[in-house]
This record gives sequence, C-alpha cells and structure tokens, in this order.
Amino acid sequence: MAKVLESVNFHQLKWTPGVPQALAICRTRSGIEDWSRGAEELLGWKREEVIHKPFQALLFPPKVRPRLEAILSQLPRYRRETLPLPTRTRAGGIIHCDWQLTLLEACPEEVCFSALGWPQETGASALRLCHGLLEAVHPEAALLVDDEWRILDCNASASSVYGNCVGRFCQAFFLSREDWRSALFQAERGLRKNDWFALKTKLRTAGGKVIPAEVSGARLRFHNCVLLIVRDLSAQVELWQDKRHLETRLRAMGFRLMELEQRERARIATELHDELAQKLTLLRWKVAGLQGRSVSSEELAACCQDVTRMIDGLLAEVGELVTRLRTPPLAELPFAEALERRLRFFQDAFGLPCLLATDGDMPDLQGARRSAAFYIVQEAFLNAVRHAQASEVRLSIKSDKHDVLIAISDDGVGMTEGELERAMRSPGIQGMLSRAAAVGGRLAIESEKGKGTQVTLILPLRPGEGR
Repeated sequence: MAKVLESVNFHQLKWTPGVPQALAICRTRSGIEDWSRGAEELLGWKREEVIHKPFQALLFPPKVRPRLEAILSQLPRYRRETLPLPTRTRAGGIIHCDWQLTLLEACPEEVCFSALGWPQETGASALRLCHGLLEAVHPEAALLVDDEWRILDCNASASSVYGNCVGRFCQAFFLSREDWRSALFQAERGLRKNDWFALKTKLRTAGGKVIPAEVSGARLRFHNCVLLIVRDLSAQVELWQDKRHLETRLRAMGFRLMELEQRERARIATELHDELAQKLTLLRWKVAGLQGRSVSSEELAACCQDVTRMIDGLLAEVGELVTRLRTPPLAELPFAEALERRLRFFQDAFGLPCLLATDGDMPDLQGARRSAAFYIVQEAFLNAVRHAQASEVRLSIKSDKHDVLIAISDDGVGMTEGELERAMRSPGIQGMLSRAAAVGGRLAIESEKGKGTQVTLILPLRPGEGR
C-alpha cells in the first residue's frame, strides 16, 4: 500500500464526480460476454450491440492491438495487467482510459478475462490507487462495486473466499432474494443519509459454505462507486456460542450444587433420626428402668455414669452435625440488612456503584422467597456487569400489605425489542423467570436502546408480613 501511495502524485488527481467506469467480461476467441451499464454510459454501445463482438477490434485503434494481444497472451501467467490505451467510442471519438485486465479463467483454446476501463480524466493512476486500496484491506475481503451493485474489482482475499467475483452482481452471494432485498434496503438507506453503511448478514462462499458476515460500505463520490469490506464473523460466532455453552454449563453446575446441598441436608437429617434418636431412646430406657424400684447406691452410680457417658457422646455428635448444618451466610440477618451487605459485596467485587432505595419498612422475607429474591437480584446485577456496560446499578424496594416490589435498573446500553426478545430466551433470564414463578411471584424486564434495562420482581406477602 505504501508503494502505491508513493507512486501517486495527489496534486494531479482531479476527482471528477460522476464519471462511470466500463466493465466488460470477455473471451479472446468468442468475444464480449457481458457489458456493464457504466460501459454503456462511457463508450456509448448498448449491451446488445457488443455481445460476442471481439473486444480488441471493437474498442481499440489498429496500432495498439498488437500490444494488447501480447498482454492477453501473458495474462495466464501474470493474472492481472494494467495499461493505458486510447479507446474508441460509438460516436467515433477517442478517450484515454487505464484498462485493468484480470484473469478469470484460462484454457488451451481461449482466456476469459475482465476488462475494467477507468477514464484517465479522473486523475493520474486512479485505477492503480483504487486497486492498491483494495489489496491493503487484509485479511478482510474488499470489493469495488458500481451503481448496479456489480463488482468492478476485488482484492486477493475476496477472490480466495468468493471465487472470481469481478463482473458478478452482489445478489449472487446472498442465500435468498429476501436476504438480498433486506441488505440492499439497509445499504441504500445508509448511503443516502451518510454515504456509508454497515450490516450483518449471511453469505455463500465459492465452496458453497454459508458464513456469517459483516458488510460495510462507503461511497467514493469522486469515482461514482462503492467500496465494500466484508468481514467473516465465523470465529466471533463460534466464540459467542462457546460463551453461551459455558454459561449454560456454569448455571447447570450451580443448580447441581444446590441439589447436592439438599441431598446432604437430607442425609444429615437421616443421621439425626437414625443415630441420635436411637441413642436418646436407649437413654430414656435406662432412666425409666430406675423408676418404680429401689436400687443400691452402687447401681445408681453406675447407671448415672452410663447416662453421663451417653450424654457426652450425644453432645459430641450434635456439635459435629451443627457444624455441618451451619446456616448459610446472612441467613440470620433481616432481609433488608442481608440484601444491603450483598450489594456492598457486589460493588466492591466489580467496582460498579450500586444504590439501594427503600420505601418504608421492608418485609423480612424468609425461606424460598428470600432465596429467589437474592438469586434474581444477583443475576440482574451480573447481567449489568457482563452485558450492559453500565456505570451504575439502582435497586429500589417498595411494599404494601399485599406485595413487595423489587426493581433492579442500570444506565447501560439497553436493548432493542429484537435483542430483548432473544435475551428472554437465554438460560439466565429463564432461570430468573422460573425462580419467580416457583414462589408465586411475577418478573418483568423492560429495556430501551441507549437508556438501560430494568428488572422488576413482584412477590406476594404472607398475612402479617406487609406494612
């Protein structure tokens, strides 16, 4: 690219707007196969007038044809050649053009090539400069298209992925007519408003593979054409799918840990019943055996010693079980205080300010509803950290005699309706919805692009819990 720029004298570039370029698809023996609208405007011949006519004889004076024939004979070796040639118009005049001849296919009988004619009045070396710009876009595919969306030129990256692109219409690479119409609408709207556009779609490669792609384009007004850059998003899509897979596995592991915790608690409860209940029954039987009969002091002392030993054993077992069944962190605190501590932990851990606002006295939620509220607040905060690019999270809690309303909102990027619809199907939000439904609550999520997201949880209160 540096060599291309060094070879161009920018003071000589005139940048004449609206000058068309001629594109012809030709064969050395069977003549012209296709003729662009730009060729019609520049040279005067209509498409039906030039089909199957010899390219060399139609457009060039006799004195330059030997040079052109020599270039075409070497084209299978060099693949692309650029040369200035005086070019005849239908009206009999002569215009001076730079012609870029690009090999499309070669066989022993003839050579198929594209011929891109660029009027020299657009500026010195304009054709070389534009092709150099295309090649400088690496490793993405870069293409130059005219107002028909016909490809005038492309770089090596585009040729390797999409095959011989030159002369083809962009529509040929889309999966369906509907996809092309949607992309065309977005592109033309962007070009009208800003002279550029960017869109995401799916394209078909030369090998028939379908790839996700980002297509961006900018209008080159001084050359009356559009520069397209096509970026393959396959690697990004794979990373996104891997991320979703890992998030799903992480959440599955979380639920699995909860199941294991419940099983452990059930096992310890069984031990309490099987071990302690049996020993307490035996202890009661020993004490009951002393009632209603006279015993000697030696027998009483021996019985008391046995009972003391059994009680010491029971105390040790109870202490061990209490350690294993120690209540989870924050479980002994009121709901409001426990929630405030959890928010402070999030704020310190992620460096994201989190403000808590309460309206009156908060009910002291317990049991499954307390766990559901903690889980939903935590998941909403983590979504703000991971996806929202927020600078602040706000948590507000209101309650009356019937319900408690917990709202978690951020000032992040927000979502469009389509993005929110896709997010509602994600494992994280599905988990929030199921947690809320399991305790008789309702969950609503609202978002607007550029204005953040709000998650609202409404939980019914039990009699006596409200204000």
